[in-house]
Amino acid sequence: SVNEGLTSSQIPALVISPGFREDQTLFVGTSIGAARSRDSGETWQAIGKELENVEIRALAISPSFGVDGSLLAGASESRVYMSTDRGESWRSVPSPSPDHEVIWVGFSSSYGQELEGIVDSTFFVATSREATAEQTGLIAVFRTDNAGERWYQLHGHETRSRWVTV
Repeated sequence: SVNEGLTSSQIPALVISPGFREDQTLFVGTSIGAARSRDSGETWQAIGKELENVEIRALAISPSFGVDGSLLAGASESRVYMSTDRGESWRSVPSPSPDHEVIWVGFSSSYGQELEGIVDSTFFVATSREATAEQTGLIAVFRTDNAGERWYQLHGHETRSRWVTV
């Protein structure tokens, strides 16, 4: 049966391995954590005890996943997580905007590749602050090149809307 082992029906995030043709690997973020399939979605296994009962809203997979095994997860409560072992374990990454919700995560297109003697470790996070009667909403995009120790805001847009696609 398809989806065997997938225990949540709420799946806001899905990423496909860049080497899917060979490895048949998929990852999903759910309302109760993350899961991996190594057989094109036939069966699923929960991954990362650090993500148990965490609402995952966004996932990203490194373009060099076959070599570096890196994944990013954006979660509720302004949380960002990173895995470098194909989702087996996850570590918390400092959020660029702790009071705003993480709505998107992504890797640089050259992440993990050496450029002029330096390995690219750049990734991005988009956040959202919901509009209220007292303040406008804010959508912002941030970049880090050192695993979240320092963030640079690249864009900020005030909005009266709650939802946006990045």
